Amino acid sequence: MGNIVFSCDSFYEIGNSHAYCEDYAFHRQLGDYCWAIVSDGCSGADYTDIGARLLVRKADAILRENVKKGFDIYDMMHKDFVDDVLFQDRGDACIEMSKTLGLPICSLNATLWIAICRKTGEKFQWIVGGWGDGQVAMKFKNGTIRVLYSNFPSGAPFYPAYRYQDAEKKYVEEFGTKQILGVVDVVPGIEEHETFEQEVSYKDNFFYSNNDEVQSITVMTDGFRSYDHVDHQRVGSLPWAASRLLDFKSIEGVFVQRRMKALARRDIKEKITHFDDLGAATILMMEEPSEVTNA
Repeated sequence: MGNIVFSCDSFYEIGNSHAYCEDYAFHRQLGDYCWAIVSDGCSGADYTDIGARLLVRKADAILRENVKKGFDIYDMMHKDFVDDVLFQDRGDACIEMSKTLGLPICSLNATLWIAICRKTGEKFQWIVGGWGDGQVAMKFKNGTIRVLYSNFPSGAPFYPAYRYQDAEKKYVEEFGTKQILGVVDVVPGIEEHETFEQEVSYKDNFFYSNNDEVQSITVMTDGFRSYDHVDHQRVGSLPWAASRLLDFKSIEGVFVQRRMKALARRDIKEKITHFDDLGAATILMMEEPSEVTNA
């Protein structure tokens, strides 16, 4: 077996019903670390396309600082991480930046999902944090894909920005505290996908692992869940979309963009109209390539 390397990529595209894209996806490789970030701005609030970018870029800035400080991976992103993104006592925190730009606070009504991976020798450690609805898909070396997804029965996700002033109290009074975390495994050769769901805290989700069998980790905006609403007898579902998105042939170049473009071509062929924006960011671990191949 050759040397195992890792890389990251991201891509986002506008949905058919939107005038502008409110999803944002970002990635960075820095030393022994890779991270992948997505954010989905709320369609019912103004300027959330800008707010989503502010959240992601501030999260990236904090992660870069943490790497320079020599933080262990499990200290890179803690339970108060999103509070630092919003309120850190500096002018570039998201709340202050939105005010500086003359944007309403509701412009920050956006989700935030982050995957971080650290390579130590031939070993990989990773952590995923999620605020608001979204999903993370992990592909294992045996071809199995595990999708963990979050949704809110009320239809109103708990956005990180609701931590500002008394917005959290108002949210709980109106929508309650229920968040559903679901898990579905896509096993090669098995058509049926068993789904397990449980109620969890409405504020955040964290996942950790040292599993060497993980080949890729992808954070995705909730637009991918709209595949669950197309005709299953014809084509489509979140597991269906994840299995095609994560079918990476190469670690070189814009591998996420290639797969999302391939998925879009398949949508056209199958007459699937995607109304919601899509955003995905991936950390991929593979044998070091000897030559460039196409996805």
